[in-house]
Amino acid sequence: MKRLAQQAYNNRIERVLNALSKKRSLSYRQIEWTIDGVYQNLHPLRQALVVPVQETAEQQFAAWKVKPYQGLTFREGDPDGILTNNNERVRSKSEKILADLFLAQGIFYKYECPLFLRDEKIFYPDFTFYHPRRKQEIYWEHFGRMDLPEYALRSASKIRTYERNGIFLGDRLIATFEGDSLILDSRSVQDLIDHYELRLCTR
Repeated sequence: MKRLAQQAYNNRIERVLNALSKKRSLSYRQIEWTIDGVYQNLHPLRQALVVPVQETAEQQFAAWKVKPYQGLTFREGDPDGILTNNNERVRSKSEKILADLFLAQGIFYKYECPLFLRDEKIFYPDFTFYHPRRKQEIYWEHFGRMDLPEYALRSASKIRTYERNGIFLGDRLIATFEGDSLILDSRSVQDLIDHYELRLCTR
């Protein structure tokens, strides 16, 4: 039974690939989605009999969720007692607001998960998401003291470092800002969540 199911699946993949080869201007991501669709459209009982030719987005997301990591260590003098509704310690009240918004919508994130960049820098983005449709990590940085000139310059430099590593604001990098009269606006945060389809990054 498994052999027949696998053979039928493989034949379907071959037909799909032949059809895709005749199309122009298809992105690698579109090809991946189409291949994933062949497996996802199988009945669950048949899926259990088949080994997909590539890990599906859901399988990759599930593996990413359980992958362990060491976050940025809290040091003496760091803000204490700021806990999210998920009982997770964060560094600011604004990060708590963001984390609680994500939690309320079932969005899975990793807090201060290390990101190893090409120039040997290590960043700890405030929040890291895995977007299953894009099969990519997306990073959210909150810059909370933009009223301080030195902080603002460091923030701009950090965004440039992201860009040098192929992570661009408006693509895989989300940023929110605060300072003086510039406050964290929950409506704008929700707009960003919707725009980047972060609710696909479910718990």
